[in-house]
Amino acid sequence: MPGKKQLSLLISATFAFNGFPAIPCFAQDSAVDSEDDLILEEVIVTGTRIKTVDGFGRTSPVTVVNMEEISSFGYTRVEEFLNTLPQVQVSNSSFDSNGASGTANLDLRGLGADRNLVLINGRRVQPGGVYSYAPDINQIPSQMIERVEVLTGGASATYGADVVAGVVNFIMRRVNGIEVNIGMNGYQHDNRNGYMQNLMDEKGYDYPTGNTGLDGKAYNVSIVIGSDFAEGRGNATAYATWRTNDALLFAQRDYSSCSLNRMGIACGGSFWAAEIPNFFIAPLTGDGGGPYGYDWYQEKFLVLQPDDSLLVEDYRNPSNVYNFAPINFYMRPDERWSLGAFVDYEINPHAVAYLETMFTTDNTNAQIAESGTFWAFSPLPLDNAYFPENFRKSLEELWPGENDFGIYIGKRNVEGGPRQDILNHSSFRIVTGLKGSLTDDWEYDMSYMYGQTGSSSTYVNDFLGPKLAVAVDSRLCEADPGCIPYQVFTYKGVSHEAADSISGTGIATAETSTSVIQAYVTGTAPWGLPAGAIMAAAGFEHREVNFERTADTIYKKGDMLGQGWYLEDLAGGYSVNEIFVEANVPLLTNMSFARNMTLDLAYRWSDYSTSGPSST
Repeated sequence: MPGKKQLSLLISATFAFNGFPAIPCFAQDSAVDSEDDLILEEVIVTGTRIKTVDGFGRTSPVTVVNMEEISSFGYTRVEEFLNTLPQVQVSNSSFDSNGASGTANLDLRGLGADRNLVLINGRRVQPGGVYSYAPDINQIPSQMIERVEVLTGGASATYGADVVAGVVNFIMRRVNGIEVNIGMNGYQHDNRNGYMQNLMDEKGYDYPTGNTGLDGKAYNVSIVIGSDFAEGRGNATAYATWRTNDALLFAQRDYSSCSLNRMGIACGGSFWAAEIPNFFIAPLTGDGGGPYGYDWYQEKFLVLQPDDSLLVEDYRNPSNVYNFAPINFYMRPDERWSLGAFVDYEINPHAVAYLETMFTTDNTNAQIAESGTFWAFSPLPLDNAYFPENFRKSLEELWPGENDFGIYIGKRNVEGGPRQDILNHSSFRIVTGLKGSLTDDWEYDMSYMYGQTGSSSTYVNDFLGPKLAVAVDSRLCEADPGCIPYQVFTYKGVSHEAADSISGTGIATAETSTSVIQAYVTGTAPWGLPAGAIMAAAGFEHREVNFERTADTIYKKGDMLGQGWYLEDLAGGYSVNEIFVEANVPLLTNMSFARNMTLDLAYRWSDYSTSGPSST
């Protein structure tokens, strides 16, 4: 966390009309006078489609977190609270900047965000993102949550083979009234970490001291409006939310103001790209094993000096490093809008129609340390016009008689500013269906879900390798009318204009969609065992998932030196037809050696368009 304390302020105004208070509707009263008084309302169960009185699947335990618990902590991001549960990790969040996807993903048991399922009211949430294919829980409004059910394991036969680590099910609430919530929270930290401050004093690094006051502030406004209609046979609840938060830098905390070395006992930094350039240099010879005949055996690690000469050092213990930590975002700035509605209407005692719509747009910036040359390689002659006199003399002294050199350049782009990845996501989800009672003992549910997410990544202010290769070579640069020499061989010789001229932007967009047709029945069999009735569920599901990502030429070629990889276009999808069945068979009850023994069975047959049939 960015500070030791999180301070929150929440102002809530609730208005009631039609005689009903604006409170969540729970599935079941917490106390009843007798079994005869027990009226089992609709219970959405995670881990099984068999509905039981206790509301939980019996095979695996379910952790339930209700709205009051979430609200009491003042959290406005759903993932923040869920991350307090021991079985949940957040694989992407607002506190990721380097390699951020711009999404918030849940990771059960640390097995990966792609190995668990996210549901809303028991139905799937579509994945989405340029870099992340897991469901983005940014689209779930915290103000609409009645409870969250977390099941780790034991649900693959119920929901599909992709439920390896478990299921997180968000149950949305119905409202009668108007709720307006205005909130603000932030972080406070006292910068008095003596250990880290001593390490930074040894390096001469700057760091903050004393109380930070309130920073990393977030603001949120939400309105929820709901009402029963048709003499209580239906309910419509709509919501709209807005949330924004300020950026928080590593430089605003003493404990994060320097990057530690591997042993954690000293402030380190990057010698791959330092403010004052480092070099690996060797002559180009006919029998050299490296690029252009680079002679590894004659290679030396060198640091540029104030007089433009070169100093030989041991690269295993470099003196010239760059503290890249302070400029990174500890918490990304973010702005999010969401709106939606939930409607249900009882047509008759055997049919209830329902509709769910959700739309979310989210914009965030991920900022990390400046780009750099990161050992970009250039073959250059001794008479390169951009070599200062003392730089050229150093080459002549270190390698007498050589005229051609291979130079790996390690220069940080402090003149051009930090790298930023501008990440945008827009998601839409709609569910419509019909449910009700077939008989006194059996219920059905038929639904169609469609979800779509569009996203983009605009990566700005990164060095482009092909442009750098031209800007350091006088022969190539002078032949290009638009080239500005990148005077990296001169001590502090790089200008802001030269840095900008070799910087570029990479753009990638993606779109993913998921559609699900599902129907199932659940109830109690007309026959059973002496220990009790057999409960069962059975159903069918057809699911289609499509993903398409388009990257520009800069991304595809891997020209951005600060990326370390290239991004290709990607398109594909699959469809699957599935049949599933569950049974709850009571074997023994109220015996001298066992109060209850129940056999839980589940089977799922799946036929994938890509790999054929399989079973769980």
